[in-house]
Amino acid sequence: MVIEAGVDTVTLSFPIHSHSLEHLPEAETIIKLKHRKGQMNTSANAILPSGMKVRSQGDEVSGLRLIITGSLPKVLRGNNIQPVAPDEAIALIRDVVVPQVAEISTGAQLSSARFSRLDTAIDLACPQTHLPQVLRAYETVPVRRGTRRSLERSQGNSSETLWTKNTQRELRLYNSSLHKSVYYPSLEPAKDEQAILRVEAQNRIRDLAKAGLRRYADFEREPHKVTEIHQETVRWAGMHREVLSIHPFVARFNEYSDANGFSEAKRTRLLGCYVSEAAGHPPRLARQAMAEYRRISRKLAIHLNGNPLPRSEVSYRLDFDRRRVIYEVFSASGRTL
Repeated sequence: MVIEAGVDTVTLSFPIHSHSLEHLPEAETIIKLKHRKGQMNTSANAILPSGMKVRSQGDEVSGLRLIITGSLPKVLRGNNIQPVAPDEAIALIRDVVVPQVAEISTGAQLSSARFSRLDTAIDLACPQTHLPQVLRAYETVPVRRGTRRSLERSQGNSSETLWTKNTQRELRLYNSSLHKSVYYPSLEPAKDEQAILRVEAQNRIRDLAKAGLRRYADFEREPHKVTEIHQETVRWAGMHREVLSIHPFVARFNEYSDANGFSEAKRTRLLGCYVSEAAGHPPRLARQAMAEYRRISRKLAIHLNGNPLPRSEVSYRLDFDRRRVIYEVFSASGRTL
């Protein structure tokens, strides 16, 4: 059984005529002259009653389009704690968004609407105590050329987000339970022992076209493709793999080096010294560098002295079929759930 992905933020565009801009609610219309072509470019911005943002783009020569952007869960429930199912997304666009667009432009047809952005998401149950380790473990997965990965902490709270992104798409993992408590504190809090890991993909024009979801009509005809494009983005980011938790001593070292502003070169050099020492070959460093190496070892209680590096104790896997993070613990007798 394949669990379907939900939908969050979408961006839809409709071809319109310039006179339609007169009907934008409380819109500020700006006229600009395009010097190269000598054509008048009309643009406007407004917010629909549903909360969706609307703006115009283009001109009479290249074609004028109305761009609608917003979170469908917020339209439905007032928050985006949970994504909406594909069939709910279809109903919202058809019954709520399009009638409001029709008040702006009678010529805007849903059959001609196109997606330029479609965010998909699946929520996975994860033990609260494991979720930070899950993010750090998946941070180590190699990325493709032209793609970058970063683990970022929000200012003002302790929420962390693991980003994988390039110019065309991105995938992010974060603690949705913490997001809920920060941005919607009045809602019922989650149980302390259980957190929600959200796996959220932002898909843009190239990948939507490749997946056959560029036109709204395609989405309405084959809503299951939302799950297919989500799965493909997860694979692209490498989040379908089983990963090992970070070695405890490496985690302590990384925290210490971050707090003390170590350069990447210094961090790599010192970690190389620990690997060498664990293999029975004490590092050869200048006196001052050796003194710093020993001082850090004492500070972090890292004492190898020829002993093998400690093995990672836990493996993680994102199980989308069961909607949970699976973790297995290594012991002398093997792996146990």
